[in-house]
Amino acid sequence: MRLFFINPPSNTSEAPAWIEPLGLCYVAGTCKDAGHQVEIRDLINTEIADARRLFAELDEFRPQIVGLTALTENFNNGLELARAVKRRYGCTVVFGGWHVSGEPSTVLEPAIDVVVRGEGEDTVLELLDHFQGKGPALSEIAGIAYKEGSSYRVNPPRTRIRKLDRLPAPLREGLPVERYRVPMLFSVPVTKMRTLSVQASRGCPYKCVFCQTPAVWSSLWTKRTPAAVADEVQGLIETYGINTLGIRDEEFTVRPSWVMELCDEFAARGIPQKLGFGCFARVDDVTPELVAAMKKGGCAYVYMGVEATSPEESEKLQKFFKREEAERAFRLYREAGITTHGSWIIGFPWDTLPGLETAYDWIRTIPMDFLSVLYATPFGSTPLAQYVKENDLMSVDDLNYLNVNEPTIRTPHIPEDVLRTLAAHYRNRFFFHPRFLARTAWQCVKSPMRLRVTTELFFECLGRYRLRKRLEGNRHQTFVIPPELHEPLAIHHYRAPSFPLGAVEAAAAL
Repeated sequence: MRLFFINPPSNTSEAPAWIEPLGLCYVAGTCKDAGHQVEIRDLINTEIADARRLFAELDEFRPQIVGLTALTENFNNGLELARAVKRRYGCTVVFGGWHVSGEPSTVLEPAIDVVVRGEGEDTVLELLDHFQGKGPALSEIAGIAYKEGSSYRVNPPRTRIRKLDRLPAPLREGLPVERYRVPMLFSVPVTKMRTLSVQASRGCPYKCVFCQTPAVWSSLWTKRTPAAVADEVQGLIETYGINTLGIRDEEFTVRPSWVMELCDEFAARGIPQKLGFGCFARVDDVTPELVAAMKKGGCAYVYMGVEATSPEESEKLQKFFKREEAERAFRLYREAGITTHGSWIIGFPWDTLPGLETAYDWIRTIPMDFLSVLYATPFGSTPLAQYVKENDLMSVDDLNYLNVNEPTIRTPHIPEDVLRTLAAHYRNRFFFHPRFLARTAWQCVKSPMRLRVTTELFFECLGRYRLRKRLEGNRHQTFVIPPELHEPLAIHHYRAPSFPLGAVEAAAAL
C-alpha cells in the first residue's frame, strides 16, 4: 500500500527544529520493512511549513493511507491536514500520537477514520492487513479507537513491546535533517549542528499528575540492548554526519546499571569523540558512579524537573524526591562538566504567589545552568486534566493554547493577568541574576566555542521572544491550507476500504 506519514506544524513559538518525530519514524520504518511504499514528511512549525509543496508531493504519490501524529498544541493543524487530504484524495486517515492517545474521542471527527493509541508499530501493521482484507476485524485490533454508528469504540490497550530490538530502524529519509539541532550541548556551533535522536528505552514507572506518558506508554519501562543503540548511533554518524545526539527516553536514568552499560558501549566504540548527547533524567536516580559513566559515554547535557519544591507539592504532584536529592544531582552533573537544565512548572490550581516565591528562592540555590519555567497544562487522560474538569478550572477552549507556554488553568489565588506574566518574570530573574551573568561570562572567556554558541543562542532566543509576543493570547489557527488544495483530484486511482464511517462518506460529511 502507499502510505504517507506527516508530522503537522506547531503554532507555538517554543517549537524550534530540534529533533525528528521519532515515533512517526518508527511506524513508517515498520511499514516500509513490511513491504509497503512509504514517504514521511516533517513540517516542524508554521514559520516554514509549505502546504503547496506538500500537496504537490501528495498529488504525485496518490496516497492510499495518510498517517498523522500530533501533540495537543499542533492537533488542530493535523486536523486541518486530515480534512484536506480526505477531501482531495478520498483516502483513509489514521491519527496517532500523544494527543489522540489521551483523547480517543477525536475519532468522531469526520476526517479521521482510526485513532492509534500508544505504541503504534504492531497496531498499524494489523490495520494495514485489515485494510487489505486479510487481517482481523477492527473490533479485534487492540490499541485503536474507531467510529461505531453515531458514537465510537475504544478497544483495549495493546500489550507493550518488550523486546524493542526487534523493531525495524526508524525511517528518516524525507525529513529536513539539516534543520534539527540541540543548541544546549555547547559542543559545536549551532549553525553547524546536525542532530538526530534515538530511543534507547520506552516508558516511565512514575506517575506524575501532569504527565501523559502513562496514557501513551503505560507504566511499563522497556529497554534496548546497549549494542543495538550504539549500532544505530554509529549508523546515524555514517549516514547523516550527525555531530550531536538527543536520547529521547522519557526517563533515561530509570535503571542506572543499564545506563552505565550503554555509556560504556558508547565509550568503547569511540562515539564520545564524534558527538555529545543530551537526555532527560530524574534527580533521585543520580549517583556519582552514574554521572561518571554518563560523562565517559559522551553526555553533555541533562534536563531534570524540579517541580516538587516542598513535601506538600511532592504529594500533590505525585513526584516524590527530596530537596537534597535535587541539589546533589545538579551539583554532581555540573562538577562533571555536564550542562544542567532544570524545569519548573507553575500555574497549578493550588498555587499562590507567596508559595511560588518560596519555591523560587529554593530553586535559585540549585547549581543549574538553565531554567525553563512552564505552565501546568491539563493534557488528556492525566489526573491534572480530570481535576481541572471536575472543578471547572479550564480558562481556554482552544487546543492551540495547550502548549505549556501560556496559562490554561484558572488559579483561584492568582489573578489571570498576573499569572500570565510569571513565567517570564522568573526566567528574567534567573538569567539576569549577577551570578548567572558572571558564570556565563567566565565560561565564555575560557571557551571560544561557548562564546560562539552563547551568542547564537541569544539571537535565536531573541527571535523566539518576538514571535512569542506576537502570538501571546492570539494563537489562532496559523497553518491554513489554501482552499484549492481541498478540492478533489479529478481522478482517484484508489478507493478507500469500507469503514464503519467510510472514507467517501466522511469526505462528504466535511
